[in-house]
Amino acid sequence: MAIIYSWRHEDDSPFVKLKTCLGRENHFMYSDHMVNMAALASQKPAIRDALGETLGEKMKNEMTSLRLETEQTRKEVLTLRKELKQKNKEPDDLRTNVQNLESQIESIELYSRRNSLRISGVEESDKEDIIKETMTIFEEKIKLPTPIAASDIDIIHRVGLKGNKPRPILVKFLTYAARDRVMCNRRSLENSDIYLNEDVTRQWFQLLFQLYQLKAQKKISKAWTHDGTMVVKDRANKFHYARLLHEARALIQELKANN
Repeated sequence: MAIIYSWRHEDDSPFVKLKTCLGRENHFMYSDHMVNMAALASQKPAIRDALGETLGEKMKNEMTSLRLETEQTRKEVLTLRKELKQKNKEPDDLRTNVQNLESQIESIELYSRRNSLRISGVEESDKEDIIKETMTIFEEKIKLPTPIAASDIDIIHRVGLKGNKPRPILVKFLTYAARDRVMCNRRSLENSDIYLNEDVTRQWFQLLFQLYQLKAQKKISKAWTHDGTMVVKDRANKFHYARLLHEARALIQELKANN
């Protein structure tokens, strides 16, 4: 690379010298030809202007090239930021997909149980006639506008393992309409030890159990399910609903945090 040094001589006349670096030894030599050209340029305005235009054009090209490289670098940085943001977003997207799939499976399972209900609090014995006892509850304890007939029932049996407490009775109706007639009149059992609930999945039951605990702690007024939807009435008589499993979990966490 050639470096041009310019200064004034002792007599204050224009004088230019050219030094050229020759490798690691840092030797310098002066080119009389280039000095003469520089001196000539200082005396001839046309030559000076031509050299100025040449150097200016070269600097302009270099600045343009630098500007293009800077713009390209900026684009690459933006692309990398976008890719990084996408990478950070992938776990959230995966979590959302898992929640959606879980909720879909749960909804299908709940729908398959929509013709069933469970009766809790009925004493259990080895010689019981579970069908007769269940029909007695429908006829005597639940005041139905249209009685339930044996032809409305598909299956009646107890579920779960035997223990110290009586197992719940699972009743599967042939139609949703018959089951709905019973569920709509379950308030008739409010002053008894018998409870009527929808046949929900294990996960829904665990969430409902947490709500029952909140009710026992007087943090909410009531909690139940209606056609697979969780319904909660808080202490301010405000109703909260959750249809999907992750919505129910979020609702319970919110109720716990607010009490």
